[in-house]
Amino acid sequence: PEFASRLCMPASFIDLELKGALAIAAGMVPVPQFRSCRRTGTNQVSCSVPSHLMLDIYIDNQKIKLPKLNPDIEFYSGWQETSADVFTFRSWRADQRRTGIVPDVPGEIRPFAGSNLPVKGSPVQFWLLGVRGGWASSGGTLLEAFYRANWLPGIDLIRLSVGSRYGGMENPATKEVHPRDSEKDQPIQRWAIGAILEKDQPQQGGFDPNNWKIIPYPSGYLHTIELPLNLAQIIYEYSKKSGADFFNEMQQRFEKATGSTAPVFRPPASK
Repeated sequence: PEFASRLCMPASFIDLELKGALAIAAGMVPVPQFRSCRRTGTNQVSCSVPSHLMLDIYIDNQKIKLPKLNPDIEFYSGWQETSADVFTFRSWRADQRRTGIVPDVPGEIRPFAGSNLPVKGSPVQFWLLGVRGGWASSGGTLLEAFYRANWLPGIDLIRLSVGSRYGGMENPATKEVHPRDSEKDQPIQRWAIGAILEKDQPQQGGFDPNNWKIIPYPSGYLHTIELPLNLAQIIYEYSKKSGADFFNEMQQRFEKATGSTAPVFRPPASK
């Protein structure tokens, strides 16, 4: 309500289920660095730019103090497409940045996750969480895509990318239980975003369920943001659609290569 009043927003924009942030805006944003091109005919090339679901999170920087790897960083703009990508090759420059030959400068360094180079201290990661009482299962990481300290006085803006993903979370409209026998009958009660130090992350190598460690919620996290159900449903539908698009593309490639309409591998059916 405070944010809505300050920004002259209508009361219909207020959702009291949101806790831990002043506001969140969700929207599809084109991601030029993931452009894909294919030849469609003689000297004909067709290119497409995917859009990723982005979450713009507005936080009260007087109440919420997330540790930055470099406290001086107040702005991060992510990757910007320029003509330089044509003749320097992004992959080549990325290698130069990783080795420190081309240093990152202000605007290229994520405030919480840091740069491409090894850093002192532990970076902060943002996790999508399914809250199950005193702990939470993970729906995957959310990547920093933009940051502006004091977007307005006292308000920081953090953009997190849901990315290009398949699966990663259960349907918020259902009360699904965790697949491990030891955690049966523990349905997801609500969805959240948790900020946590990388060294404390729940996933300890690979995607083997046995490599997960249970972290108490919310005390095991630097900060948590409780998401309204309708926003969790948007994230789920986006994730599900991304998966369908992926498998449909594989099917089309299979049919083109073999002339057959036999189905290829499919994701497991939703419960």
